[in-house]
Amino acid sequence: MIIIWLLCAVLIAGLTYYVIKRYQRHLSFVMQQLIIVVMLVLESVVIYYLVKEIVKFIVRGLGLFYHE
Repeated sequence: MIIIWLLCAVLIAGLTYYVIKRYQRHLSFVMQQLIIVVMLVLESVVIYYLVKEIVKFIVRGLGLFYHE
């Protein structure tokens, strides 16, 4: 699941870069900033779930050291 969240994060970042570069001349500055903010919020949600999955493995690993 970590790989899926990581790929989603990279895909969203790449998609944002592509959309802004592709339509840079056709979109106003405000519209570009709006697209970036929306994608940033979406990216933050994906990163939250990525960190949540990573923490599960860290807790499991610490359980091995503390013999839970």
